[in-house]
Amino acid sequence: MTWALQFLLCIVFLELFLVVGLGREATNIITRSRAAARVFIDASLDDDHKETFMQRESIEMLKATGRLVLKIAAIGAILYAVYFLIVTIVPESRDEIVAGFTSITTISILTVATLAYAWARHVIGKKL
Repeated sequence: MTWALQFLLCIVFLELFLVVGLGREATNIITRSRAAARVFIDASLDDDHKETFMQRESIEMLKATGRLVLKIAAIGAILYAVYFLIVTIVPESRDEIVAGFTSITTISILTVATLAYAWARHVIGKKL
């Protein structure tokens, strides 16, 4: 029973990760960082252009980082709410769930199971 509840939390995390576009947000930050590095080392650009570009990109990266942090916090809050709901419905599972998420074996098995779910979700999504 505890495994199923832990797997449910993993599925909720994966679905929230996909819904809020956390991967796109992280990719956006990395892309902006690479562009800034290219401009910084470009010897053909003058310092005023580089400074203007860096200021603009710094503000945009700060905004993107803020959005990323807010999305992660929202996912954490929703996961905690689901955990709280589970513990309210099945109070005896509380210690087992927490212990399972600190066990390397449980973490490994849940990771593989969640990856299998993500793969199956992807395959089914392509066929529909």
